[in-house]
Amino acid sequence: MRLKYYLSPLPLQLLLRFLFHPIAIFFLHAQMEGLENLKKQKGNFILASNHISEIDSGLIPSTIPIRIFNRPIFFASLEKREYSHKGLRGKLFYGGLLFHLLGARKVYKGLDDYSISVGNHVKLLEEEGNILIFPEGRVSCNGKPGGTGGGIAFLVYRTKKPIIPIKLEGIWGMLFREFISRKRFLKMKIGQPIYYEDLFDDSFEPTKENFKAVSRKVLEKICGL
Repeated sequence: MRLKYYLSPLPLQLLLRFLFHPIAIFFLHAQMEGLENLKKQKGNFILASNHISEIDSGLIPSTIPIRIFNRPIFFASLEKREYSHKGLRGKLFYGGLLFHLLGARKVYKGLDDYSISVGNHVKLLEEEGNILIFPEGRVSCNGKPGGTGGGIAFLVYRTKKPIIPIKLEGIWGMLFREFISRKRFLKMKIGQPIYYEDLFDDSFEPTKENFKAVSRKVLEKICGL
C-alpha cells in the first residue's frame, strides 16, 4: 500500500485502541462475539456494520483487540460541507484534518458512478487496506435499519474482497450521563465472512438499483446476526 495511505491513520489508531479499549470495557461493559471470524482472515477485508451512533467509526476499531490488526482501518466519510448541520463539532472535527488522520477517506454523494463516489475505497482495498463502511450511510434515526446506497456492493463487485459483518447493539440514543454512569451495555457481534459468490452470480447486471439491492441484502445479514 502506498505510504501516504498506510502511515497517516496508523499511529493515532494504535493510540486510540490502547486508550479506549479499556474504557469501552469499563463504561459500556463491551462484549464481543465471533472474534474468531476476524482472527482467521488472511488478507484484507471490508468491515460492514449497522450505524447506531456517531461514535461507531471510532468505537469499532478501538474495541477490537489491538493484536488483531497489523494495518489501519480506513472508514468512509462525507465531504466536510456535509457535516455543517452538526454545529461546532462538525466544523472542528468531521471531514477535517483530524478526521483524515484517524482514517477517514471521502465518499462523494449525488453521483451515478460508483467508481467515482467510492473510488478512494476501491483503491485502498486494491492496495491491501481494510475498510469500515456503514451500508446505511448515516446514523439510524430510530435504532432500526434504514435504507442503503449501493457503495458496499460495488466495492465487493469491483475488488472481490470479503465482507466481515458486524452488528452493534445497546448504545443507540445513548446520552453522555448514561455513558458515565455505566448504564449502557454494548454488544458487538462479528459474523462469518460474506464472499463475492454469496452476493453475485453470472446473471448480475451492474446497475445502480441492483447494487442497492445487494447492499440491502448485506444489511439484512448484519441485522440477522
